[in-house]
Amino acid sequence: MEPEAFGHYTLLRRIATGGTAEIFLARRHGVDGFARHLAIKRILPHLAEDPSFVQLLLDEARLAAHLHHGHIVQIHEVGVESDHAYIAMEYLPGTDLGRLVKAAGKRRRRVVVAHPDASAREAIANALDELGVEVAPANDTAGVEMRSAEGAVDLAVVDSSLVGPIRDPLLHTLQSGHPELLRTILLERDPAGRGHGCYVATSESSRPEAVLNMARGCLKQRVPLELGVQILRAVADGLDHAHTASDFDGAPLRMVHRDVNLSNVLVSASGMVKLVDFGIARATTSVRDDDAGNFVGTYRYMSPEQAAGETVDARSDLFSFGTVFYELVAGRNPYEGESHFATMRAIREDVPPGLRDEVPGLPKALDDIHRRGAAKSIDKRYGRAEELLGDIEEFVRLEGLNLSPKRLSGFMRVVYGETGLARFGVSGTGYELRAAQTPAPRVPRLPTPEPATPTGPALDPEPVVEAETTPVGALAAPGEASTALPNEIEVDLDDIEMPIDLQPEPAVDEAVGRTHPVDRPEPDEDYGLDAPELVSWRTDTGIRLVLTLLIVALLATAGWYLHWRSTQGGGEAALDAHGERARPTATAADADAGVPPPRRTSGAPLLSGLGLAASASPRLACHVRRGHLASPLTAPPG
Repeated sequence: MEPEAFGHYTLLRRIATGGTAEIFLARRHGVDGFARHLAIKRILPHLAEDPSFVQLLLDEARLAAHLHHGHIVQIHEVGVESDHAYIAMEYLPGTDLGRLVKAAGKRRRRVVVAHPDASAREAIANALDELGVEVAPANDTAGVEMRSAEGAVDLAVVDSSLVGPIRDPLLHTLQSGHPELLRTILLERDPAGRGHGCYVATSESSRPEAVLNMARGCLKQRVPLELGVQILRAVADGLDHAHTASDFDGAPLRMVHRDVNLSNVLVSASGMVKLVDFGIARATTSVRDDDAGNFVGTYRYMSPEQAAGETVDARSDLFSFGTVFYELVAGRNPYEGESHFATMRAIREDVPPGLRDEVPGLPKALDDIHRRGAAKSIDKRYGRAEELLGDIEEFVRLEGLNLSPKRLSGFMRVVYGETGLARFGVSGTGYELRAAQTPAPRVPRLPTPEPATPTGPALDPEPVVEAETTPVGALAAPGEASTALPNEIEVDLDDIEMPIDLQPEPAVDEAVGRTHPVDRPEPDEDYGLDAPELVSWRTDTGIRLVLTLLIVALLATAGWYLHWRSTQGGGEAALDAHGERARPTATAADADAGVPPPRRTSGAPLLSGLGLAASASPRLACHVRRGHLASPLTAPPG
């Protein structure tokens, strides 16, 4: 498919399509070339308008918000884009367990037959041809090592005379070098007592018919027993976390997955195993009421109570886990019928053969774990996933199994090959070519403009506005409409260009908690109002200008009031021809006493004492004439 834009994401490839939703590989871009790949689960178009299916998706996201575990796929985001509800989740490059089992079953198996007797070796090889496998004969240890180096080894038939009693190097070479190896069949009874573990099975007879029957049972397995136990342990660990999860207040959710099956177990190319798809899970946070009387889940993996439409709890998931267990080890579903009805009847009534009857040489402890987990009666099952997990881990310890993700990754490499594994990644989508032609957008920092020569009309020669004495708050932001001052304050702020060194720097954004410019779209080159930091700077400037005008008005009012008090004096003083109070004259008694005549008080000292010098505002004109203070709010008397 061609890359498709979907909100913040680019859909690169369709991974899978189910009954209600489709899953895409998607990429999301960030700043400075950052990109991350996720999986987008989107409701199918014909179901997008059905509230019940939308609610399924929302419930899944609501539950996944409480699940943080290494064996559960993480949910990153839930939303609606173009009327399509979706979930953005962790992308695991790999496949689901159901597809892995099918792909492993399609491979042609390769069997190494090692026997020192040529006639016995040829007879066994001819018998194995009935199974449609490739037979690679060898007559000694060196021959086995040579056949082992030639290709994959799915099954080894080795005569006991070629192996040592303890820690045989030949068996070690086969087991460590071939993650796809299902079992090693030792002919005749092994003197060391081997033949009961996950690696080795013993045939008491070397007759071709006996070897053929044992080989047929071993080849039923699609996944080596060691790797199957590793996968089952991871699923049990994830279920235990989900069953015991709590909400944000610490209250138990009592979650039930209700759809544990092979398709909901993901296996990555690196060997990681994760449980996914809590879309029909039931918990205390669910808003749906679909328990009683409804069939919810994949019918082939339902528990008996689930198939009967009854209310289920965590033990229902453990029964489904037992079905996955059986299919992974024996290579088939134990309840598969000709129809849905026949399958669900078999789940409620039939008892399938034991795993030891299906796979020869299977350890009894592993069979016991399955029987208890898949018991028909709820009371006979494991009560909690924690108990199931504990028994599996005890089995792993006793058997000395190597549960390494690298070994599981090696098995996937044998099944799919290097080319197949590459398809699980982000290559091959056709997006790389487009990305090379159209690189991811990068948001640069705000450019610093070069100092420009003012192109507007020349300013009046008086007063002179100097950058080092003019506060930044007294100026308006570029592009802001000028604010006319009353009367004699006639400053045209549009004619003033702010010096470069006074412009706001992006660094101050961090101090006041604003978004860094690298995370915002690039503003227009003319520094228009689309730049968020300039809009904020303009707001600060407007506040400062209003405060300056209020201070000037208060000081002018105070000056006018003091002048009025000085002119009124006692309230009845006579005025001279200029409308001023008559100047007092010195009397003869004052002259004899040496008292100096009264001096006329000028308005300039009064103005100086109040601190109303012209420096308060470069454009504020204050006139002192004959002892009178003229302010922008009043005209001089007369």
